[in-house]
Amino acid sequence: MGFDNWELSPYLVRVPLRSFAAILHNQPMKTRRTKPLKEQWQELLSQWQTEPGLASPLRRELEKHGVRFLIPVGVLAGRDIQRPAAPPVFCDVIDFRNRPGVLICAGEPGRTSRLDAVALKKILRAQKIALSGALPIAYFWFGRCELATDDAETFPDFDAAGVLIQKAAEAGAADVSQFVYTEKMEDVGALLAQALSRRRLPETTSVPPPYADFLGWLEKRRPLPPRPEPSVDSDPADFMPLGPLEEYDTLDIIAALADPGSFLEYRSEYGRTLICGYAQIGSLPVGIVANRKKHVREQGRQFEFGGVIYSESADKAARFILDCNQNGLPILFLQDVNGFMVGREAEISGIIRSGAKMVNAVANSVVPKITLILGGSYGAGNYAMCGKAYDPLFILGWPTARYAVMGGDQAARTLCDLQIRQAESSGKKLSEKERNELFDRTKKMYDGQLDPRYAAARLWIDHIVFPGESRLLLFHALRVAAYVPKQKVLKTGVIQT
Repeated sequence: MGFDNWELSPYLVRVPLRSFAAILHNQPMKTRRTKPLKEQWQELLSQWQTEPGLASPLRRELEKHGVRFLIPVGVLAGRDIQRPAAPPVFCDVIDFRNRPGVLICAGEPGRTSRLDAVALKKILRAQKIALSGALPIAYFWFGRCELATDDAETFPDFDAAGVLIQKAAEAGAADVSQFVYTEKMEDVGALLAQALSRRRLPETTSVPPPYADFLGWLEKRRPLPPRPEPSVDSDPADFMPLGPLEEYDTLDIIAALADPGSFLEYRSEYGRTLICGYAQIGSLPVGIVANRKKHVREQGRQFEFGGVIYSESADKAARFILDCNQNGLPILFLQDVNGFMVGREAEISGIIRSGAKMVNAVANSVVPKITLILGGSYGAGNYAMCGKAYDPLFILGWPTARYAVMGGDQAARTLCDLQIRQAESSGKKLSEKERNELFDRTKKMYDGQLDPRYAAARLWIDHIVFPGESRLLLFHALRVAAYVPKQKVLKTGVIQT
């Protein structure tokens, strides 16, 4: 498709004019789907089988003794970033005796590893999850773990090495149980042990060290009655198209994630591009805020684009989020959002006031928030739907997630427009072929940054989860959320109504 066939649309992404015209005439938009949806998903998931797994000697040994690994954190952290001599770091939410905890493992036995900024950021993220729910934390420092001396980011900042020690000390002051194993008494692990007033732990008993000490520490925890895991009766991938411009019914996704018959929608006839409602996942209650990706066509009412937040939708979501806070109900955000509606009519309808109200409610929520990115997560829509900056307890993404300020086509076209104008102002006239080559080259770069693995490598996403395992992981995330103490009173400041 040539350069001149693309224009800016009110859909907030670049779409072909003929497809946009079809939308306005209430005709189904043509898609490029040439294979059945299930076959497309199988091809996509097969490409992910080569990604690094979670295997480690510690993990294998602990699984033999009843430790279950529930939610990995930062598996792909640093995936495409140059990191000389970076150590392997594994962070997981684990379960033992039906109680969740956090396991942090760094380094390799007998080797010297250098903790760089990515490794520290990953460890700090796992600590934050543990502190949010007052979960026990276990640290394993194998070999010798040093700070990367040539990386200034590892020393003085708020997400650097000093905060790692600070968080461990804060957890101790909050009576959070912690276990520290370190091979060397002069590395980062030793600093943690000193912060917790711990000596080096003994390495005896029948189980190979240091597992025996850790298992003994776990055995001291009082077991809880088991909570049965929810059955997975349907795969959300059966309802989720791979094309970013294809419509689908988000209610089908919710039905696949929630317990059968448990979803009760909130004000379904108002603010229709956002779906809000109460549900249960594995019998655990949760409030759900989700973007509707079906265009809303109804005679006598304004046409509304799916995935776009309008004034009424923002108002509804803000009220629902406040209701969840008043009832102490955790909130699950299902993102596939292009942003807020723009334009003269949107401003007249009060989109700025309504959008600010929704962002205010999300930012000041005191209940646990969990975010699952299904598709697009663009611009201010990312903020309103509880992106990373709004402190969700967990932020997960499907392989179809696209995480950026704007879509690849739109970003590439905007940048190309600027470069073409600069070239023309200097007297150089670009041919249509040169324009298309410039667009394709720029789009390829932005498409790489839209890949969820790019976001996961920078810890913008905690973990990339396949649709078929989402229900189980959300259940475990809600189990962790149940441990989060209510520490604050809900205050929103001034909300204009």
